[in-house]
Amino acid sequence: MTALAELLAAQRRLAILQILAASPSGALNTAIIDRALDDAGLRTPRAAVDADVTWLHGEALVTASRTGPYLVAAITQRGRDVAAGEDTHEGVARPELF
Repeated sequence: MTALAELLAAQRRLAILQILAASPSGALNTAIIDRALDDAGLRTPRAAVDADVTWLHGEALVTASRTGPYLVAAITQRGRDVAAGEDTHEGVARPELF
């Protein structure tokens, strides 16, 4: 992966965690996450969103499960900590804290 591709992937993963953290239930399907990423200026193919959620699941930052045709991600406490900048995780960008 190129340096730019790694930077974009890390930023997308942070955005996914932040989107999930902002959701009242802490869980969303990747179709909704994809739209939210588009709105945030991170237009991403759905396959890449699914791959990022799968990666985040492998890192225990989210849980992921299939519900019919949908991949559903639910944020874990560790994922919330990373989204808020209270913890770090390699492969996920750090939020800009002001």
